[in-house]
Amino acid sequence: MKQPDMKTASVIKKVGLVILSLVLCFCLFSCSKEIGAGYENKDIVLKANKEKISYDTYRYFYMNYKDSMPQADEEELYSLCTKAIAQDLAITLLAKEYKVELDDSEKETLNTYVQSIIDEKGGEEEYYQYLSENYLTGDLFRHLYSQKLLEQSLREYLMSEYNNIIPSDDASFEKDLEKNFMAAKQILIKKESANASELASEIMQMLEEGEDFDTLVAEYNEDEGTDSEYGRYFTKGMMVAEFEEAVLSVKEGELYPEVVESSVGYHIIKRLPIDMKYVDENYETLRYYYQTRCANEIISEKADSIKFEKTKKFDSFTAGK
Repeated sequence: MKQPDMKTASVIKKVGLVILSLVLCFCLFSCSKEIGAGYENKDIVLKANKEKISYDTYRYFYMNYKDSMPQADEEELYSLCTKAIAQDLAITLLAKEYKVELDDSEKETLNTYVQSIIDEKGGEEEYYQYLSENYLTGDLFRHLYSQKLLEQSLREYLMSEYNNIIPSDDASFEKDLEKNFMAAKQILIKKESANASELASEIMQMLEEGEDFDTLVAEYNEDEGTDSEYGRYFTKGMMVAEFEEAVLSVKEGELYPEVVESSVGYHIIKRLPIDMKYVDENYETLRYYYQTRCANEIISEKADSIKFEKTKKFDSFTAGK
């Protein structure tokens, strides 16, 4: 299925690839015979759905979360790590269930990619030093790319109308459109902009004093992906949570009464009614959004079913080793 050509916007989550870029190492290839594989600490610290999670895998997630969330305690870090591992493991399990595998050309793409990184870093010694600095092993780095390829193939399989896993006929899509799609226009001030918070507050004040919303959108909005006439059309889980929650909390035609802060920036949001002219003109793009969300839900449901069991090795886990 051909993906629609869509602008990438700063407020939108990347559709089609919501699984974390952090990936775990369930070795898909031989460790000793593949380019850039190298040594891995194979001590098993967790078990999940008969899969074994290695020390190096858990450490990778642990250290990334610890670096980004230094105030998190051990319980929070464990919860974050196992959630990320479950999301990625869901890809592996669903691929097995639907018999989706990497073909020879994709495996060769993987080898070519790893070799390109080795060359870029100046040789194998520099390559492994680079991996070590980023809490990676050779096997894990290989898996990062192979899992990306596997997920793309899995999503294509799930979203294929031929396989009929996700009902994608017009009637099914249009029923979902009525229930799960929203439209909104916004003024986004990105966080990297000078005095972003203050500017957003000033714009909200202007609106409260009667300034025209569309005029202020044209003057101040930094969201390049918003249609100047129709705004944004999106389905559940597609936008940053703060944006979606604000839209859902107001009626069509209403302005959300406060500036909304997210990781992207500061949002001033007005919900719009669904315009059928826009739907007709963007029918296949919106259907793709629907299929993507359904695929996300299948993956999330599988991830939520995964239960973890700590091994004796987990009790002696030390991230620094």
